Amino acid sequence: MTSSAARQRSTQAVISPSAEDSVFQNVSLPAGLKRKDLSKFGDDIWDLTPMANKATVRRLVVDVTTFPAPFRQTAKRIAWAMINERTPVEALERTTAIKERLSAGSVSGLVRPDIRPWLEWLDARGVMDLASVTPDDFRAYANEMKGRGTGRDRKKRMLFSVSRIWLLAPYLPPADRLKQPTWERIDEESPDSMDALLGPANWSAENKTTPVHPQTMSQLLMCAMTFTNEFADDIINAKNEKARLLVGYRKESQEGDRAILRKYLKGVRRRCEALPGFASPGRRDKPKPELAKQYLAVKLGIGYNTMTKIDMTGLTIGVGARLDTPITGSVDGIPWTSAIDFYEVERLTRRLATACYLVVGYLLGQRPEETRGLERGCCRPTKSSGPTGYRVYAKTYKGVLDEDGNTVAGGEEREQPWLGIEPVARAIAVVEALSTSDLLFPGEIFLVRPGTKQDPNIAVSAKTLSDTTVELTNWWNSYSRANNRRASVIPSDPEGMVTPQRLRRTLAWFIYRLPGGRIALGVQYGHLRGMTTDGYGSRVSSGLRDVFPMEEAYAAAEQLQDDADALEEGVEVSGKAADRYINGVRTYQETFSGLWLTPKQAAALRRDPRLRIFENGEQCLACVYDQKQALCHPDRDKGKATLMASPDPSRCQPACGNIARTDLHIRQVKAEIVQLKKNAESLMSPEPMRQRDLQHAESLQKIVADHRANRKKG
Repeated sequence: MTSSAARQRSTQAVISPSAEDSVFQNVSLPAGLKRKDLSKFGDDIWDLTPMANKATVRRLVVDVTTFPAPFRQTAKRIAWAMINERTPVEALERTTAIKERLSAGSVSGLVRPDIRPWLEWLDARGVMDLASVTPDDFRAYANEMKGRGTGRDRKKRMLFSVSRIWLLAPYLPPADRLKQPTWERIDEESPDSMDALLGPANWSAENKTTPVHPQTMSQLLMCAMTFTNEFADDIINAKNEKARLLVGYRKESQEGDRAILRKYLKGVRRRCEALPGFASPGRRDKPKPELAKQYLAVKLGIGYNTMTKIDMTGLTIGVGARLDTPITGSVDGIPWTSAIDFYEVERLTRRLATACYLVVGYLLGQRPEETRGLERGCCRPTKSSGPTGYRVYAKTYKGVLDEDGNTVAGGEEREQPWLGIEPVARAIAVVEALSTSDLLFPGEIFLVRPGTKQDPNIAVSAKTLSDTTVELTNWWNSYSRANNRRASVIPSDPEGMVTPQRLRRTLAWFIYRLPGGRIALGVQYGHLRGMTTDGYGSRVSSGLRDVFPMEEAYAAAEQLQDDADALEEGVEVSGKAADRYINGVRTYQETFSGLWLTPKQAAALRRDPRLRIFENGEQCLACVYDQKQALCHPDRDKGKATLMASPDPSRCQPACGNIARTDLHIRQVKAEIVQLKKNAESLMSPEPMRQRDLQHAESLQKIVADHRANRKKG
């Protein structure tokens, strides 16, 4: 970390690195790295990965080999300044949220995509150095950016990359110093201003990530949990068996190998069996199986080369190279497979690892990079007298800043761990058994081609996870159709591929958009609302709360708009909270109806106690929530802040003062009465159940009668 005094001194120094100087002069690097092994200024390709210091980051580079020759050294000096010096943002004439120090990913992501086009443009224009750039050059480049078919954000980023070179001018030699770009001179009326060039900014705080369709997500989660609960042990055992077999694998033949092979083939002919094989690409309409030579070599204990020039007289090759691993997992009481194939182990391992990621990433509600960065031993049971929960210790990356407001490379350990439940703990235990890496999700267990070497300390990429999720989905759907389980098929998501980025957004959608979503999620996964939204997968100060509020506000606004429309159509209301219900709905109508909620309006909607109206479809009522009257919370008089937010629909009490019912609720009650009477009249109903149904129908009739006698117009 750099002190203010050191920063002030550094702004006075013009950089003049030699060809042998490391590109990292003012950067904290992981322990154990040797400077001589790091990229040098004289190199045309720099490896910035050590600067990132994150297992979730693959190779990051600065590559100037494709830059215009006159500007290659200039590009390296600019990149060197970006890496080692703070950007003097105080020189800007406008407010900005940009960071003074850039991360390795930002440097790599700026130099080639944004700075190279600028230098290429100057080279084509005949400009020899940056100091020679004129206001007319800036205007011409800005107009070219304006006419491009890319979005506003991309154009702004490319222009600001040029601005950053200007800001870095104090560090650069005279020939590399840009003058102030014309678009950075504050004059709102000027045609050179950013808004005049690109149009006004259309930024909003709304999370634009599209949630996965509920039906797709539900089936995908069921698939993933079936893998982790039912298939995992068999796949892990098969993986271990194959590894044991391969310990003795050799290519060269030894004395006695051919005798062993001849004896084996003689037995195969006598039993009229097919030789083990695997499906080769061959013709698509009729795949031709190939002899499973490696499988036979390790099973018979002979060299691979022994199987050249085999006499195939009287022999056929089948598809299948079964391992001896017993199958213990089942689906609907039926073993999920008869055996695991030697050549399917890696593919099944990849699908299992993907399933583990989906369970952990979705049920914890983490950001993708946080899940990908989880380490072995991160999950520990909580010490509690209640149901067993789990704490998941992890690093967080987003918003981790030093005292100067710059991103901390490598992130930091969260102050509070994530809270998880048994399916999460199970998935973590499973994926820990798939490798010896310190990471839970190293890229090596997601490899498409077995034997490909990969650094075990590099986490799987988000792109790979997206691809393997498609693979898992396709396999599961084929398996379900082949086993007459069409109800288990995962439907395609209308918005396309299910990516890691969409999981967190989807969890928030489920909790706030589905009827009783928060409680339903709690019941389904064995935890209550307090864990899902206020603690589960988050910490009280942050976590999922940056996703939930807007979803909560949108869901509430949609319901209140439906309620307002119903009142306008003449629907009447009864119950102890009828007046508060009508007042709340009318307040919404007067204040928010017809608006697309801004973040401030959404916050105002959520804060207004008059608008705390919740639908309880199971009880056919609306809860106009007031903590003091909430019989669903026995501790309502003890001042517990955690009870303030919402009711507990699973403990709704008929005598509660928060209940209101509309004509629409009563219509549902009447339908339930009809069904109860139909059940009671059935000859198949036992007498105790018949009496219970009749009593329930009688209590509902009283609700209908009370509504008819006391309903009010809205």
